[in-house]
Amino acid sequence: MLREPSSVYKDDLTIPDSEILYRLVTPKWVLWEGERAVRPKSNAFQDQHESKTIASGYPAQSLSVFLSSVMEQNGITVDDVLQQPEWEGKYGMVSIAAEIARAQNQGIVRDPTESNPAHALVFTKSGMHRSVAVRKRLARAAQLVVVPPDRLSFK
Repeated sequence: MLREPSSVYKDDLTIPDSEILYRLVTPKWVLWEGERAVRPKSNAFQDQHESKTIASGYPAQSLSVFLSSVMEQNGITVDDVLQQPEWEGKYGMVSIAAEIARAQNQGIVRDPTESNPAHALVFTKSGMHRSVAVRKRLARAAQLVVVPPDRLSFK
């Protein structure tokens, strides 16, 4: 059974509000006008599915991001992240400032992994899941950095 995120995670205030958070996005998480990617959809900011959260060993739901300052310190580029075998050719990237996430009552905690020291988690500070309204506000504030592969070729 998963716990409420705010009972497990504490907002890491050493991550400044000016920090850029990078988020992987599939073509399904992008609003398209014809062949043109317009912006991320709200589902780009939904929590990881409960079963995947449990299988990954996390105690509460969250979404994954990458901290721009840690990427820079470690010489990791957005392209480096996108070329990791599990994501190559499947994802694009959006960015959002930590300040915007925090203004929506979201917390951020470092979660470095073996494959990427810049990995972090964004979690809701109220309730079990972030609301659709919060996801929409995050999506509208996010910027497309790398457009994901054409949605028609995504499998």
